[in-house]
Amino acid sequence: MFTVNTENLGNTLDYASVGGGKCYVLLIDPTVRDLGDGRTMQLASVCSSNGDKIGTANVEIRTTDMQKAEMFYVSGMLRQAVASLAPIADTLYIEPKDSCLEISDESGESMIKVPLTEKEAILEIPNSTEGAVMLRMKREEFVQAIRVGGYVAASTQMALSDAIGFKVDAENKTIKIMSFRAEMASIAITELAQVEAMGSNERPCPAVNVWHLVNYQFIQELVPKLTGEAVEIGFNDKYMQLMSSSASFGSKKMAGQMPAGLEKILADDSYDYTGSIASKKLQIGLNIITVGSEENKVVMETEDNGALKISSVSLSNKTMVSQEKHDGQMPKMTFYVPFLKQILKVCGEKVQYYGKVRGNQSTLLLFTGKENGVEYRSCVAACNNKQETE
Repeated sequence: MFTVNTENLGNTLDYASVGGGKCYVLLIDPTVRDLGDGRTMQLASVCSSNGDKIGTANVEIRTTDMQKAEMFYVSGMLRQAVASLAPIADTLYIEPKDSCLEISDESGESMIKVPLTEKEAILEIPNSTEGAVMLRMKREEFVQAIRVGGYVAASTQMALSDAIGFKVDAENKTIKIMSFRAEMASIAITELAQVEAMGSNERPCPAVNVWHLVNYQFIQELVPKLTGEAVEIGFNDKYMQLMSSSASFGSKKMAGQMPAGLEKILADDSYDYTGSIASKKLQIGLNIITVGSEENKVVMETEDNGALKISSVSLSNKTMVSQEKHDGQMPKMTFYVPFLKQILKVCGEKVQYYGKVRGNQSTLLLFTGKENGVEYRSCVAACNNKQETE
C-alpha cells in the first residue's frame, strides 16, 4: 500500500493526460531520498502516451510496505476515481491487487476499484542530444510567444494549418514561433536565456535555423500546465521535448515545411500606409457594424481626415474610429470579421497595422507589436465584398 495527497495526484494525472493515452503508466519507487533537514521523499512517476506524444509528471508518495520499484498499467478511469474521491479525502490510500488498484479514503468506507490493463506502447524519446538544439527560456515569454505566434493554427483542410512551427537561431539566441492558414498567418520572435546546438566542427547542428513543426493541439494543451520560471526545450530530427518544473512533455514532429515565402512576407516592414488604433475602439467599431446584420464581413478604409471608416458590405451600418496616428491611406478593403476579432484577442491594447496598395502583397493587412519581451507580426488577407448570408 502507498498513500498520496489527493490534490497532488489529481494535478499529476492532469499533466500526464497531455500524452493522450488510454491508460496511465504508474511507476512506484519506494527509494527514500534524503532532502536534508531531516526531510525525506518517495516518488511515483505517472505518464500517458498515445504513441505519438507523451506527458510525464512525478508525485510524492509514502509507503512502508513496498520494497522495490513496481510498475502498473492503470485504466484511464484512474483520473475520474481520484476526482470523485477528492471532495471527501485529502489523502488517498492505494492498494495494488492482481487486477486492480483499490483506492480509498482513510476510513476505508469509500473505495473505488480501478482496473489494471495490458501494457500499451509508450513514446520513447532518445536521451542522446547529438544533433539536437537545446534551449532555455522564460516560461512567461514562451506562453506569450505561443499566444501571439501560434493562435492561427486550426484543424482545417489546408496542409500544415494544424501545425505550430519553431525555428531556433543559436547564434543570435532567438526563437521564432509561427502558424498559418490560407487566410492569415502570425509569427512571434523572442530572445532565449540559453541555447546550445549539439553539433561539431565537422558537422554543424542540423536542428538549427530549420522549422520544427508540432501539432498545435499538443502545444495548446500543455501550455496551461507549465509552471516555474523557465522551460527547457529540445528539438532533433524527429522529436520535440519540453520540460517545466511540474512535468515533461514530448511529441513526434510533423513532416513538411513552412511555406518558404511566408516568413519573408511577415518580416517585410515596408508600407504604403500605416496606422495605430486602440484595440478597444476597433472592437467597438466591429461590434457596431455587425449589429442586426447577418454579414460576416466589413469594409475598411482611411478617410481624408485620418479616421478609419468601417462599414458593412451592404452599407447599412457604418462608423468612424479615430486613430492615434496614421501615414498614407488604406484603400477600401473587405475582411472577414472573425479573423479581425481573432487578431484583436492577441494584439494587446494597441493595434498597429500597415499595408501596400500595389503588388502581390496589396491584399494583405499586417499587424505588428511587442509585448512582454515578445515581438509579433500577423497578417490577414482581404476577401471579395460579395454579400453573404449564413
